[in-house]
Amino acid sequence: MCLTLFSVDNGIGQGETSLMLLYLIYSYGLVAIPNCVNEDGGAYVDDNFFLATVDSFKQSDITLNRMLNRADEWFIAHNSQAEITKFKCLQFPCPHVFVPRLPSPRLGLAMSLKV
Repeated sequence: MCLTLFSVDNGIGQGETSLMLLYLIYSYGLVAIPNCVNEDGGAYVDDNFFLATVDSFKQSDITLNRMLNRADEWFIAHNSQAEITKFKCLQFPCPHVFVPRLPSPRLGLAMSLKV
């Protein structure tokens, strides 16, 4: 018996409506990665997102990296690759965090920063 290696293409053809349902079933494990307190996420078509709701930017980085590590395991197990060039990280401070009033450099007036 002789085995020959071959590459397996991974992806879904554009416009094929029946494949969208199959992709949702296939990618469920990726969407289910956020499974701890302060973790959330979701998907739209073939774009996924992770959300960390925590008290500091440092904790946000830790939580997001933990989810991304689990996503890496999913990518390896499913012969898939993340499109790193599409990665975005947005961090927003909580609105209840006190922001000191700063003097206006032009008018010498106090102004507040909106977060």
